[in-house]
Amino acid sequence: MRRPAAGPHDRAARRLPLARALILALLSLAILFGTLAQGRESAAAQNAAQAAQAAQALQPAGAAISWLRDPSARLQLPEIRRLAEAGAFRPANQAGRSREERLNFGMTQDAVWLRVPLHNASDRNAERLVEIDYPYLDDLEFHVPADLPGGPAEVLTGDRRPFAARGFEHRNFVLPVSLGPGESTEVFIRVRSSTAIQLPVHVRSAGEFAAVEQLRLLLLGSYFGVALVMVLYNLALGRALREPTYPWYVAFVGLFGLFHFCLNGFAYQYLFPASPHLGSQGAYLFLGAAVAAALQFARAFLGSRARMPRLDRLAALLILPLVAMSPVALLFDAPWVARASQMLALAGSTLGLSMGILAWRLGYTPARLYVLAFVTVILTGVAMVIRNVGLLPWTPLTAYGTQIGASLEALFLGLALADRIRTIQLDALEASRRAGQNLEHEVAARTAELAAANGRLRDEIRERERAEGRLRESEERLRRLAQHDALTGVANRNLLADRGAAILASAQRHGRPFGVIGIDLDGLKGINDAMGHGAGDRLLVACARRMGARLRRSDLLARTGGDEFVILLPDVGGRVELTRVSAQLRDALEQPLSLPDGKVTPRASFGAALFPDDGADLDALMAHADLEMYRDKQARRIRSED
Repeated sequence: MRRPAAGPHDRAARRLPLARALILALLSLAILFGTLAQGRESAAAQNAAQAAQAAQALQPAGAAISWLRDPSARLQLPEIRRLAEAGAFRPANQAGRSREERLNFGMTQDAVWLRVPLHNASDRNAERLVEIDYPYLDDLEFHVPADLPGGPAEVLTGDRRPFAARGFEHRNFVLPVSLGPGESTEVFIRVRSSTAIQLPVHVRSAGEFAAVEQLRLLLLGSYFGVALVMVLYNLALGRALREPTYPWYVAFVGLFGLFHFCLNGFAYQYLFPASPHLGSQGAYLFLGAAVAAALQFARAFLGSRARMPRLDRLAALLILPLVAMSPVALLFDAPWVARASQMLALAGSTLGLSMGILAWRLGYTPARLYVLAFVTVILTGVAMVIRNVGLLPWTPLTAYGTQIGASLEALFLGLALADRIRTIQLDALEASRRAGQNLEHEVAARTAELAAANGRLRDEIRERERAEGRLRESEERLRRLAQHDALTGVANRNLLADRGAAILASAQRHGRPFGVIGIDLDGLKGINDAMGHGAGDRLLVACARRMGARLRRSDLLARTGGDEFVILLPDVGGRVELTRVSAQLRDALEQPLSLPDGKVTPRASFGAALFPDDGADLDALMAHADLEMYRDKQARRIRSED
């Protein structure tokens, strides 16, 4: 009896060591970056600060940063300064807070003021960047009073204003402050937000800021990289195996990645910088949908309809309000949107965890890794909510905990999917031993279906490639028609303007001259009248070829009118070389030419201009060349009359 044919699940199961090795490697990276996030950011800042101190740079006086609550939210800067002088501000490093990095006021309607003193102890000018490392604040104002060094400076920003209002282009809120030798100043920061007010303040030099930013981008990029790898890997695997669980897993990881892309301020900076509404509510477009996809994944992965019908129906009902939070966040701009999204997400995660625990108790072994995945995301999510209400301090670990939890969850769920494939393979082998020959036919049919699907996919890919090739050819034809003269094939005015701007910019940047030659064919109208327009067209084509044959590959020949041409000569040696090239072109152009309707000798007027002697821009150079061409035409007319 032959061995049963291998189906797609069998082949996938044989690839499990490779898949697990990949996922475990990504898991190790995620854990490594997560554990380094707490220590290395502060270590980088401390090392940079020590180097700056050794160079006697600007000292931030971080321990002197202080804060004040304004329950009325009506106090203005003059009143705040009087309160600061009266000692009403509280130091930021009290109650266990470490320097300037631990200010967390939770969800409050109060306005919060920060006072950041700065002093330049060096004997030269210095600059510092005052940063609030939390992009989700509604209204934030930086103030340096007019009577202090560095003032007056005022930046009114926040995610309720367009991104351009920040002045300093960064996902966080950053204010550059410059001080002269020995000068001191104070930066007052006013914050008010409908969500949690978290104010991790950092005062760094440009070098320190760049060093810390590199580490932060490395950590965040690692998270997004893990998410992207898991999406692509499981998308390909799910398409090959046609498993109903994979699309929901891919949707969950992708949507959760978009949620963090918004939460970390990247979406507001790069996707919709002119939309304050999306800047403040963008994350909640994806949070509910991500948890809804996770619940749908749980239903498919755990087989909850058969194993736990009540919880399955509850999950199906909860998916509806979770999905509805996306249009709600798009339409409404109110504090309850964020709270409702977070509470629904927490409820959905808790329900998903309960379903996994029950499936585990019922003997479904792949549920173990599933439960571990949901535990990580729930713990980090609860920590984020507790931090948002002010019960946990802001630290790099609590700030980026949801990213770490999401990475671990994605990896654990990927391992759970691999374990599920292994379980399916073992079940298939057991069924094979029981069913014998019938299973062979079923697996063969499944293999044939997969082969047919792969064949259709290959056909679709080939057809798409052919269509893309035809599209590229059409685009190239359109581009050439848009940039070249239809009669002579040389450049038209559009390409002349584009290349002229580029040549001018290069000449200005490197301080090199370039030349412009204007050419006007004389007597074209007479040829058209005597021999017909066809003869005139052939004359234009022949003249364009003669001139093109005398030019370098870097030169540009353009037809700008009926009988008018312009030549751009980058890196020309000077006026002598420009005159020589004009003479060579005239000699080549004015040779007798045989046309079907007779022999003609073309005549042309030339005018040349040299950058920068004859003009500082292309229009001025062409105007000078036109003037020289007119003089040449007049001189030729006078000579012919004599």
